[in-house]
Amino acid sequence: MSRTIKTGLDYFPLDTKLDEKFEMIEAEHGLIGFAIIIKIYQEIYKNGYYYIWDKKRQLLFSKKNNVYIEDLNVIINSALEWNMFSNDLFNKYKVLTSAGIQKQFLKITERRKEVIINENIWLMDNNGINANIIFIKDDINAINTNISTQSKSKSKSKSKSKSKSKVKVKKIENIIKDESEIRNIVTEFYNYQHSVFSDLVKVNDKIIKDGILIIDKLIRIDDFKLEKIKDVLKFILHDEFWSNKVLALSGLRRKMPNGNTKFVNALVASVNNQKSNVADYNRIAAEEFLKNE
Repeated sequence: MSRTIKTGLDYFPLDTKLDEKFEMIEAEHGLIGFAIIIKIYQEIYKNGYYYIWDKKRQLLFSKKNNVYIEDLNVIINSALEWNMFSNDLFNKYKVLTSAGIQKQFLKITERRKEVIINENIWLMDNNGINANIIFIKDDINAINTNISTQSKSKSKSKSKSKSKSKVKVKKIENIIKDESEIRNIVTEFYNYQHSVFSDLVKVNDKIIKDGILIIDKLIRIDDFKLEKIKDVLKFILHDEFWSNKVLALSGLRRKMPNGNTKFVNALVASVNNQKSNVADYNRIAAEEFLKNE
């Protein structure tokens, strides 16, 4: 009987001081973003040194970790933007990996008798490697295709229904009410945050587009009025506590420990702040009135 060669890891080290890329993810998406990246690392090392990020795995990961798939992909896109994973391999094969991940994998597996490496997605220089590596050239695209072979081979009627559903999704995504105004609001938000946190907040087309989608969902799904959203964002920008907590709009619909979304918590804080300001105004006005009596 042939011996099965182990490919994955049972553990991986997590340094007490992580590099700046992790800090950027946490700055943009909070502890949820940090946790998602660690969960992705678990999947990567459980598999070996890479993780195929196709639609099936996105859905399963989203369900398993109780996170909206939209928020999940925003975090992954940020990780790609900060080069936590190889953009080239992701664009070509939908694979999440990096030279650092592969280096750590080799370090842990160097005592194994055999280590199987797919040369097509290998980023490391082979010089000085002590592990007994067997290089193969598996077609990752073929692997991705095989995963969904059954669904692709279903009847024409189902294929037609699928194509129709895709058209519906596109229509929903393209119809954003007040898109021009929302774009201005999002752009102003990020320009202001960039002026205060220039090292942490970068303004680009992608982050503006993600912000527009989040505001649209606050209106269309969560039923908030645009004027109310503008008021809350203005409060966030000028409040000492909240301006540090919301560097990116992507986390506004994320559930917080108290069960509310971050946006709702900011809304409550803004209302309480207004009440406090009104109370202070009334107190000062009363004092001035008494002085003049």
